[in-house]
Amino acid sequence: MTIREHSKSWATSKGEDEPVTKTASAATHFFTPQAPDYRGNSQYGHFTAQVKYGSSSIRFLWSHKLNGRTAGTATGPMNEVATATQNGRQFGYRDTHRSVPANYLIHSSFKAKTAHYVLKSVDKFPMAGNRTRTINTVFEFTITLI
Repeated sequence: MTIREHSKSWATSKGEDEPVTKTASAATHFFTPQAPDYRGNSQYGHFTAQVKYGSSSIRFLWSHKLNGRTAGTATGPMNEVATATQNGRQFGYRDTHRSVPANYLIHSSFKAKTAHYVLKSVDKFPMAGNRTRTINTVFEFTITLI
């Protein structure tokens, strides 16, 4: 069971994408009752995740905050949209944060079960020069009971 994390960023100017940075390195984590937490940094920010194991349900909680250097390039509010798939299929999870500061702690949760998940978060904010910066973050993980 692994969590693979990578982030990618680009700026858009006059409708054309300009690469800002390359993909960050991957990180690995195992979600089990014995190891239910993950904390990690990418070149863009800090991500945390926790699986709450209950007697009748499982809950996945996560947060992401852009680091000061990344958030400092924003000239206005940020919009964020997060979605997830379970075993390769959409299951109805979607979370949005509209018009928040770029240094806002994005956080959310969803009811989970033992399965493979891919959590995707897209952060967009304006930059100088009439450009838009987009931070795509993908966290891939599996939850088990063992």
